[in-house]
Amino acid sequence: MRKPDQRKLVVYGLYLSLGIFAFFILVTEKATAGSKQGALLVTAMVRPYLQMQLLHQERAVTVREEDVWRGFLDIPSASRLAVKTNAAQGIRIVFQAQDGPFAVIEVHGVQTPIRLSRGGVYVLHLPEQRAVSLDLSYRFFIASPLNPGSYSWPVSISVEPI
Repeated sequence: MRKPDQRKLVVYGLYLSLGIFAFFILVTEKATAGSKQGALLVTAMVRPYLQMQLLHQERAVTVREEDVWRGFLDIPSASRLAVKTNAAQGIRIVFQAQDGPFAVIEVHGVQTPIRLSRGGVYVLHLPEQRAVSLDLSYRFFIASPLNPGSYSWPVSISVEPI
């Protein structure tokens, strides 16, 4: 047995909606036949949505010998994302640092720089904003002792409506 495709379901739904609408018009017309006015109450529920598009994300942090001596390293434009929502209250962006070789991680590219310690979480509230584009840069403060090398990306980002 073949399943109906999405178009047929939409068409059937439209026919059903038109039929119900016509029924209410007839009922309203008969109920108000002697009067000059009538009322029809229509309500709609808009389903909330949130869309995050990750445009770019570095996958690793490469620490060189000179970074170890300096005590930190910078990675510009390491995360780029775009967020859209229809939530009237805005969005919440959650930054979470994983346990790893970095004592502190600074995130730049938001209103004020964010400082995350190992395993730390920071919640950024952007009230009444429905579309946000972020280009985030990072400064990683190296915990000693640390050998030069490549380390997995230590920051996760998630978004949710407020």
